[in-house]
Parts: sequence; C-alpha cells; structure tokens
Amino acid sequence: MKKSVLVTLADRQFLDQAKQLFASAYLAGGWDGDYLLLAHDLSDEETKPFRERGILVENCPALYPDLPTESRQGDNVWPGIVWSKFYLLDEKFKRWEQVVFLDSDIIVTHSLAELAVVEGFAAVTDFSPKLRSRFSVSLQGDFKYLKSPAFNSGVLAYHTNIIKSDSFSRLLELARRYAPVAHGDEAIFNLFFYRQWQSLSFVYNLPVFFWIKFCRWPAERIKGVVLHFIGREDEAKPWSRDNFFYPRWYANLERFSTIDFTQIPPPAAEFPEAEIPTLARRLRWRKFLYYYPEVNYQLGQIGLKLKRSNPQLYYQLKKIKDAIPFFGHRAGA
Repeated sequence: MKKSVLVTLADRQFLDQAKQLFASAYLAGGWDGDYLLLAHDLSDEETKPFRERGILVENCPALYPDLPTESRQGDNVWPGIVWSKFYLLDEKFKRWEQVVFLDSDIIVTHSLAELAVVEGFAAVTDFSPKLRSRFSVSLQGDFKYLKSPAFNSGVLAYHTNIIKSDSFSRLLELARRYAPVAHGDEAIFNLFFYRQWQSLSFVYNLPVFFWIKFCRWPAERIKGVVLHFIGREDEAKPWSRDNFFYPRWYANLERFSTIDFTQIPPPAAEFPEAEIPTLARRLRWRKFLYYYPEVNYQLGQIGLKLKRSNPQLYYQLKKIKDAIPFFGHRAGA
C-alpha cells in the first residue's frame, strides 16, 4: 500500500472514461501512488480489466433510495451515481495519507504531484462561485452565508486526517436533509466543508467547455494541469469524435491496456508557473464579461459605432487590445 491514492468513480456507462482518466494520470500526470476505481453497481467481470492492470477496485453500493435517484438544475440532470462520491469520506480511505479524486470526464496533461501534498481539504473555486446557486430554493434560514464561494467537486484533494469516525454518516445525514433541493453531490460537499477548505489554482480544474463556449477561447489555446469537460452537451465531452480533444482522449484510452499501474510512471512535465498569472487575468476578464453581459453588450456597441465613424482608430485600438494579455485572444473578433 502506497501513501497516496488517485480515485475516480464509474458505472458501466463510463468504463472507457475511467480507463482514459487513469491512463492520462499515469502517462501525463506521473501519478506514482495507488489507483482506485469506485465501482458503482459493477460486476467482477466489468472491473476485471482494471484489476488486471494493477488498479484497486472498491465496490460502492448505491446510496439511494435513501437519496434521490437523480438531481436537477433546470435542464441539467445529475444521476444518482454522484452520491457515491460520499464514500470518499469513509474510514476505509484512512489506509492512505493522501487522496486525490478526479471525475472521469477529465484529461490530465501535467504533473499531479502538488495534489499529493495537500494539507486539509482542497478544491478549485467553481466558475459559478456562489454557494447559493447550488440549491433550487433559498436556504438562508439554515445557512446564513450562502454567498460564500463554492468549489467544484470534480477535483478533490485532501489529507485523510480530515476523516473522522462519523464523517461519512454526517455527510449522508446532510444529504438526506438537503438532497431534494441540492444540485448534485457538489452542493452537499460544499455544505459539509463550509469555510473549511482551501482553494487550489484554477489550472487543477479547468472547465474546458466554459472557456470555449462562454469565454470564446480557442480550444487549441486551452492550458491546464487538469482539463475538466463539464457540460451535458455531447460536443462538450472529449469522447465525442467532433471534439478538438478527442485524439488525445482516444490515444490515452488505447494506451490503458499496455500500462502496469503498479510500476513507476514516466516523468511528468510540470505546468509552467510563469503562465498562470496571465491565464488568470484572462479568465477573470472573460468571467466578468460573461456574468455582466450588459457591460459586454455596451462595449460591443461602442466598438461598432467607432468602427463606422473612424475605422482607422478602431483597428488601431483593436490591435492594441489584442496585444494586451489581460484581454487575450477573442475568437471571431
């Protein structure tokens, strides 16, 4: 047994996704700890390919009917499998000192070493950061400070000293109480770790589809340690053949059957820290325009008027804007 473990969760619909995730964590992430599959309603035959490659398998019985079979937020639907993430706080995980959980719709592109030395509980602040937005109704009566930031539960890193004898039962109790109005496991995790988590750099959970669709960022310029393909649309997922990242995703899947996950992985490239401040500035600006569309609209109208009245000045200013890292590249502009 090694000191750290990398975990993902899958049912029979996401077996290939789990294989790709583990392969990318080994090949690009250089993960040298244990690998573990939380197997949701899977047979021994279905988990055999993982066990044959040295990946540990932990069967996790469904937590419903105690909890809803699905959770909804408008058109978004979270299946009941998401509640199985709560097993991460089971005392069984104290066999390791460090745990890193990654959703199966992730591609790892750089070293995961920093996640294996986290103290306490850590995650990345979500691009829709307000905790209040994780619930279908206002819970101001129970939680006075729901305006506090929320984290995305697709990437979780923690030292197992946070796991107490009653952690799993308390998490389940919280879920039974609020699951009917919660938007998936993420809302419950945020309540459980309210103001008791530390924020990781955004490069450890980069929401690819958000950057492309809403921030209008070209796919070929997306950079991060962990690329997270959040979104219910088929085009958002890397296993879609039309997705820009499909070749990388498929190549990792193909490599899975050649890897012995008990062996030392190849050296992993560190993410260039010098690029993080520039990427952070661009992300903040794009988020500003996304969450304040009226500002974005007014800036666009001013630009159109200037373009008609003084084209030369318009293109001079545009050239300057595109050269400033704060603004970055705007597809189609």
